[in-house]
Amino acid sequence: MSSIITFGDIFNYNEQDYVFLAKTEDIVYAAKILDREHSILYKKIFTKISKNSQRSSELTQRYLYCFIELKTEDFKERVCYYGKSDKSDVSDFLANIFSKLDQEDIRELHKELLTDDLVTEQLKELVKEIELK
Repeated sequence: MSSIITFGDIFNYNEQDYVFLAKTEDIVYAAKILDREHSILYKKIFTKISKNSQRSSELTQRYLYCFIELKTEDFKERVCYYGKSDKSDVSDFLANIFSKLDQEDIRELHKELLTDDLVTEQLKELVKEIELK
């Protein structure tokens, strides 16, 4: 992989997979790719809440629901969790880039980051500057 990391690149840090979102001088924004087991749990909870009209407003108010379901071949059936995505301790991640999201996942993640009210304004500004293919 290239040594220049870009939006959608996947890296491994502390035995966890992450998607690179953006960075500033002090902060790296990365979304965690959950393992299959946790992904299934997140999707079940999301489905249960979304079917309950009295609780469906929670979907836009809780970090738990800040995720997309991945379609990228190597990560199917897993979710990409972007809630609380600011990291300050992943400085050595560049050596561990091993894959990239497909264009469909990149577009969906980009859209969610720009429209989700729980995403920080700083991350929204950084993502807004990213040009997609």
